[in-house]
Amino acid sequence: MKKLLIIGASPMPEDIAESRPAGGIRSYQFLKACEGKFEIKCVAIEMAPVEKVFDESIVRVEKKDFKSVQNVHDEFKPDLILGVNTYPSYLACRLKTNAPIWADLNGWIMAEAEAQAFKMQSDAYLPHYFEFEKTILKRADKFSAVSKREEYALLGSLAWAGRLNASNFGTEMVCTIENGTEDFLSDKVLSEGEADFLNGEALSEGEAKNFSSDKALKGGAENGANSEPSESVVSKISKDKFNILWLGGYNTWVDEELLFKGVEMAMENCPELEFVSTGGAIAGLDNKTFERFLNWVNASKYKDRFKFLGWVKTSEIPLIYEACSLGLNIDRICVETITGARNRINEMMKFSLPVLTTLGSEIASKCVGACAGFGIGRIDYLGSLNNGHRGEKVVLEFRDGLIKAYELWKKDELSKMGENGRKYIIQECNFAKVCEPFLRWDGKRTAGATNLGDSGVGRFSAKIKGALNYIKQNGARKFLRKVVGKVVR
Repeated sequence: MKKLLIIGASPMPEDIAESRPAGGIRSYQFLKACEGKFEIKCVAIEMAPVEKVFDESIVRVEKKDFKSVQNVHDEFKPDLILGVNTYPSYLACRLKTNAPIWADLNGWIMAEAEAQAFKMQSDAYLPHYFEFEKTILKRADKFSAVSKREEYALLGSLAWAGRLNASNFGTEMVCTIENGTEDFLSDKVLSEGEADFLNGEALSEGEAKNFSSDKALKGGAENGANSEPSESVVSKISKDKFNILWLGGYNTWVDEELLFKGVEMAMENCPELEFVSTGGAIAGLDNKTFERFLNWVNASKYKDRFKFLGWVKTSEIPLIYEACSLGLNIDRICVETITGARNRINEMMKFSLPVLTTLGSEIASKCVGACAGFGIGRIDYLGSLNNGHRGEKVVLEFRDGLIKAYELWKKDELSKMGENGRKYIIQECNFAKVCEPFLRWDGKRTAGATNLGDSGVGRFSAKIKGALNYIKQNGARKFLRKVVGKVVR
């Protein structure tokens, strides 16, 4: 059995934490798909605080502690290395190693950087992120993207890095691995006998496995579990209202103006509609988007119908899903939206929650195609955009979508969409299915990958090999003319 070193992100979904970052979900996806197929050592880079660790076999490392990552590598001596998400892949590609590296670029970081630069009105972040991507492009042997569109963008980046060459012709260097979603232990609405876990007391590995296999996700009453919501979590949520949910952070690619205008206009027509939000500003990345949204809410005549829960523990999220009837995903049209994914859509579908989403990402279109939600603001509006905002036509479309969902809720027919979403997630987004390209990887090195971690020796060796290949293909005379030309310039 081959030894696989996974470098991913923390918190993992099973951890008790106040956020569930996309990087941790993605890391868990690969970790679970690879169990039993490799001898695994997993290093998780801490991207957010963790209150209680679920799996103590995972090595938790602070973000800047690269030395510990190298030490784990040297002790484990892996046959293969998998970096999950951009920053862990960057660390993997800095290692002193000869092992083949698979870099999973879960979202195009330069598209994310562009969105952040726009919101902050500064390009100062771009070189920082470009250094990550450049290092990965020049060292990794195989790449995966979260969408087919990102795969195409990544191929263009590889061409820039000189990796689309004669030696790699016909080699599948890039593939798409969509976000997988399965039921986590922390997703369950727990009975009184399992309340220790909800309060932060970790279950043993055996207890966790038994609990996960014995219970379906469908929630409290159907499992014989306590379906009464925790007062601390849902005391702000009105019972028997049409509660629409915004889950998680207000990121740089959120269209906060469209979100506010559409919800406020729908409130005029839907007296029982209330807006419920978890999360808020993204510390260190984006605090302006949420601030703008909050300012509009505070000035609204309907401000009392906007309920903000803040960042809540991941173990309390199921209680919020149970109290809501529709989930929201409202994106600004930008390169990140078009090439990226949306974990909040996957999670809402997993919890049988219908979704109203702008159409931009691939998963948004698939959600609507599965009859699991409503789609608004197609990409063909792009020509009339102002800095990514979709315009008044889409605001009205959003309002009408909310009204339509409200009417279905009144007839007790909206839940059918949620059931469709749940079925789609089980069939199409299970870990084994989405990770199949990695599981069949032959583990071979590809031409042009430079061992950047070799203190300059690897890079010098790669240059020598490149020169010899050039001489072999073009002759020594042409090579000398090229060298002299560079010296003269």
